[in-house]
Amino acid sequence: MESTVYRYAPRSKRKLRQVKIENHKISMIIPVMERKNRFIIGLNNSIAVMDWNRKDSEVKSINKLYEVDIDYVNFFTGGKFDLTGRLWAGTTTDYGVSGNSLSQRIDQYDIDFNTGSLSNRQVIFSLYNHAEFDEDAICGGMTIDKEGNLWVAVFESSRVYKINPRIPDTVLQILQFPNSQITSITFGGKHLDELYVTSAGIQGNMEEIHGCVYRVTGLDVKGVPADKGVVL
Repeated sequence: MESTVYRYAPRSKRKLRQVKIENHKISMIIPVMERKNRFIIGLNNSIAVMDWNRKDSEVKSINKLYEVDIDYVNFFTGGKFDLTGRLWAGTTTDYGVSGNSLSQRIDQYDIDFNTGSLSNRQVIFSLYNHAEFDEDAICGGMTIDKEGNLWVAVFESSRVYKINPRIPDTVLQILQFPNSQITSITFGGKHLDELYVTSAGIQGNMEEIHGCVYRVTGLDVKGVPADKGVVL
């Protein structure tokens, strides 16, 4: 991870703005509801609020909201807001991703939206059960389409999987990319019918194309609007 946030407008096909936050790993950036220039960001092992006008090369302010594992080498990798405005975010260390990702599977839980508690854990997808399984592959970022199917970026595999979470281990489609380190994924575009896929270049084959953002069109499927953060 690097210390720069990029703002890109696909329709103009050019980078518009960027802001650098020195000596920090930035893992995610999510717009805040009804605050045009305010964002929730993952900043090392902290969740913070960033005020940035989307134009200048410097931020107006950064205020930490929450910090995890102060005495341990740990940092956030990504996160999403739920319907209530609650943020769910994962962490990792410099030694790799911990928890469900290293088990090379995706688990599903029931959630109590009033309390945020999770229960009834079930495995809905496991890389072990598929012929194209890569030993080093782990499940990364994911998004959901309008039909309720999951699109999963699989790190160290060059692939994005479209799976049906209602029927365990049902793969509907596989997209292949020239970069093995596929990291995350989201729907975008005016009609949410374009798939944007990010990639990394961490100790990888230098002959690969690293750090690219891919746009996939013609999938005949649409995403759902992402939930924004609620910050007072």
